[in-house]
Amino acid sequence: MEPENRRLPLCAFAEFADSRFLRPRLRRDFRNYSNDDVLLDTGISFPISFVQARIAGEELRLELAHWGRFSGYFSYANQSGIGQGPITGGLFLGSEALTGLTDTSKFAITQDQRNTARMRVRFQATERIWFAAGSQYGSGLPADTAGADPSVLLAQYGAAILDRVNLQRGRVRPNFALDAAAGFEAYHKEQRSISLQIEAGNLTDRVNVINFASLFSSTGVAPLRSVFAHLKLAF
Repeated sequence: MEPENRRLPLCAFAEFADSRFLRPRLRRDFRNYSNDDVLLDTGISFPISFVQARIAGEELRLELAHWGRFSGYFSYANQSGIGQGPITGGLFLGSEALTGLTDTSKFAITQDQRNTARMRVRFQATERIWFAAGSQYGSGLPADTAGADPSVLLAQYGAAILDRVNLQRGRVRPNFALDAAAGFEAYHKEQRSISLQIEAGNLTDRVNVINFASLFSSTGVAPLRSVFAHLKLAF
């Protein structure tokens, strides 16, 4: 490996926050920004770094501790992350290293999801029985298809996954999931208790692609409709 391909990644950042009511804000400026990549189609991950990146965003969270029998929360985050070459460290194969070491263009980092929202509401029906519902939404992360042939992507990933990727915009399409849960405390005396909890995730059975990359990287898909049961014993 050539010496110029073995540069050690360094990172420095500065934070700014506005603590005024309902307007929190965060901005970070990175030098030698670190990111991750995977080796071909394997699960081996290794760090890479770029000369700089700027991440700015806002986050809002509202919590309802108790309102009668109801409780819950709502959170929203808006984030923009832009990185800039050239590459300053990492492991690369073939001519990719030479191109990356001289490319000074800007790009959306892998965590650049502009809109993220989550909410959950819980209802205490009786002293021992409760119900809850929640949902989560993401506007979609960048998809680095690197100009790949759509027919090749279709053959490798299938229509169900590829339909959730906007190849023209280079982004994963928005994801959404609706969840529900219920719990029952069958026994409680002093420190001893027996409780049962049932959770159902992604009730609409929607295919949610979390991240999508080129043929030489990984793709993450959220679980389809699923149901879990938990039995808890305390003594």
